[in-house]
Parts: sequence; structure tokens; C-alpha cells
Amino acid sequence: MSHVGTFYGFEKQRQAITVRAVAAFTGQSLITPPVIYGETNKTPEYLALFPFGKVPAFKGADGFLLTEGATIARYLAARNPESGLLGNDIKESALIDHWVHFAETNLHTNLEPIFFWSVGIAPGYTPEQTDWLYDRAIFGLGHVESYLGEEGGREYLVAGRLTLADLVMAATIYFATRVVLGKKERDALPRTMAYFERIKADERVGGEITEPEYLEVRWEGKPVTN
Repeated sequence: MSHVGTFYGFEKQRQAITVRAVAAFTGQSLITPPVIYGETNKTPEYLALFPFGKVPAFKGADGFLLTEGATIARYLAARNPESGLLGNDIKESALIDHWVHFAETNLHTNLEPIFFWSVGIAPGYTPEQTDWLYDRAIFGLGHVESYLGEEGGREYLVAGRLTLADLVMAATIYFATRVVLGKKERDALPRTMAYFERIKADERVGGEITEPEYLEVRWEGKPVTN
């Protein structure tokens, strides 16, 4: 099988998981060189391709360059429209975009600062700010929980089948398990966690969503000086 391009992403990065899962689902092969945070993306060779130094990033076999995880995932899905990952009509496509944006803006933007504080690479930690972001992330996950329980219970977010929305959401939930989903939170989100397990176990995803190292208690923070 010929490669469609080279993909630069971190192993456990939410966006990279989504991209690799889309590639697996659509049967597209990617070259995935090792990427070291703060090193690979600062080399002259990398910056010549991606001047902003963003990870993830994609270079197609034809030289096409692209950054931003959701955008790369959408591009790969669009290369194989028969997969149905982007929907079969404009309403399905709109709903898929809705959930992709929901995961990006209502979940990830609240999870990411907590993660950065948890690994000690960002300044600005306060317990109050952590709690505020935590509450917003849990509120968003609560909406997912309620939605999955509607209409007798949903297995997928859109059209009763796996789409890009599910791959993005499952990767985001994986990310959430690293910072805010302790046992108490997981127990309060049974439909969401069952949904996550279902997407993770789907053979079409190629094992790209791996088993999380579940927290017993959500990360509550420590001061970080940087």
C-alpha cells in the first residue's frame, strides 16, 4: 500500500489519535516518524515546511501541507467519501461539524490548560482557575451524557453510525481521562464512558485509541513556576 503522506504527531496527543484513527478507518497509510516535543518541531527542516512549528502536521505525498488536527482528519476523511465519516447529506455533515466543534471548543479548550499545568509546562496555575476549567469541562461532558441518553439511547453521535464526530469525541474523552475524569466523574457519566469504550474497541479504528491509565482522583493541581 502506498503512503498518502507523512504525519507528525505525538503518540498520546488527542488530535494525532483522531488523525491516525481516520487513516485506519479509511484504509490510508501514513508515514509517522517519531516526534519529540520541543525538538522535532523546532528543527530548520520542520520549520521550512511548517513555519509556526505546529504539531500535528501533515505533508502529503504530493507535497500538500496542512496543520491542525481536526483539519487533517477531515482532509483524510474527504479523500475517502464512501467511508461516510463526513456524512451522507448536508444535514449529517452539519451535525458532524457541530460535534467536532463542540469537542474542540467546549471540552478541549478547558482540558488543555489543566493538562499543561499537570505536566509542568505552563505558568498561571491557581486552584480557582483549575476548578473553573474543571467545572466547564464536566458541564460539557454532562451534555454529551444527556445527549447519548436521548431517543432511547444513542450508540453514536450522528446518524446511528460511526463518523468523524465520534472519533474526535472519543479522542477528547481519552484526553479527559488524563486530567479530569477520576473514578467519581466516570461513575457519574456511565453512558459517556460506555460510548468511549465502544468507539475505542471498534476494530475499524485500528487500536489507535488505546486503554487510558485511569485516574483514581481527578488532577487538582499544584503550583507550577515557569
